[in-house]
Amino acid sequence: LPAKSYDDPNKVTVGTTTKKYCYDTKWREVVDIPTADATVFTYTGSEQTYTIAESDYYIISGNKQTDAGTYTITVSLNDKDNTIWNDGTTADKTYGFTIDRATPTVTVTANPSSAIAGTTINVTATAKNPNNETLDDVPAPTLTYKIGTSGTKTAITNGSFVIPADTPNGTNIAITATTATDTNYNAGTDTTKVVVTDCTHPNMENVAWSTNENNHWKKCPDCGAELYKGAHIGGTATCKDKAVCEVCDEEYGELTAHTPAEPVKENEVAATCTVDGSYDEVVYCAVCKAEISRTQKTTPAIGHKWSEKYKSDKDGHWQECEVCGEISEKEAHVSDGAATTEHAEICTVCGYEISPKLTPTNPTNPTNPTNPTNPTTPTNPSTPTNPTHPTNPTESEPQIKGDH
Repeated sequence: LPAKSYDDPNKVTVGTTTKKYCYDTKWREVVDIPTADATVFTYTGSEQTYTIAESDYYIISGNKQTDAGTYTITVSLNDKDNTIWNDGTTADKTYGFTIDRATPTVTVTANPSSAIAGTTINVTATAKNPNNETLDDVPAPTLTYKIGTSGTKTAITNGSFVIPADTPNGTNIAITATTATDTNYNAGTDTTKVVVTDCTHPNMENVAWSTNENNHWKKCPDCGAELYKGAHIGGTATCKDKAVCEVCDEEYGELTAHTPAEPVKENEVAATCTVDGSYDEVVYCAVCKAEISRTQKTTPAIGHKWSEKYKSDKDGHWQECEVCGEISEKEAHVSDGAATTEHAEICTVCGYEISPKLTPTNPTNPTNPTNPTNPTTPTNPSTPTNPTHPTNPTESEPQIKGDH
């Protein structure tokens, strides 16, 4: 490879993996500096992770935090002798990880919200983490009231105060709930008001509640003042029914998530010896019975269950599947040795008799030798007879041919 630099390295690709190499005083592998996480983090009460791509080339530390604050994340090369960042350095890379304070959602209510001077006003307030309403670490609200525009803020103790007797009709009393700043929270605030009136709001117990999505109140039929205003409270929501306010009996809020029941099997197709089976794994809500999920699953083929006992003929042996009846491939017999008069030739696998035992033969008794015959006495040669003399030929009559 040519001795290229870190900012223009050699690239070597093997399969789907490309590596980069450069040469300064030695050959080094070039590692890309990880990209910073652009996420804006806010305190939730749970651990949060500043995301940096994982790699075998470096170690990440400090990227998991819970509390609000600013932290330093360090990314260090594992092998600084043989690897180098793509900026030509081997020094650790650092990143700033900030978790912002959460600003609580504060809600304050005053009852009644319109009253004559001398009336006791009951005040309640809540403060919640907007990112996790189940947390109980939000600073408790402090309560104050201020009469008119030029009045002085006065602390409310024990959740109530009395409208001063000399307060003019039509005066607005501002009531404020405030939470303090701490490690994980900014200050939060909410304000409501009480209007001083000369109306005594008679017979309000017979007035129906007015409602909206979040609150309820009663409207005085005499002066039009909205009284007893407050957020809906109580009740239990489910996945099919919203919660019912225990004050005004109206539904409010959101449905809850479904409650998964145990999965059940549907549309089941049994596996065979050679073919996979299948079924739908279905999860229903235990409360409303709605279908939450449906996933098709596969069951593997069960394979043949070969009979223990073999079947056989003179050419070989085989097994039958006890489930589907299919037969296995025929195999040749395996002899336990040639047949003898003592035992047959048997297949050692299936027990088939390949050849029967040999039948023994009875030995023959030896024959007695015959006595030799006495030689015959030779006969004397006979005396030859004298030859006879030839007879003289007789004369024959001549034969005449032709016409006579």
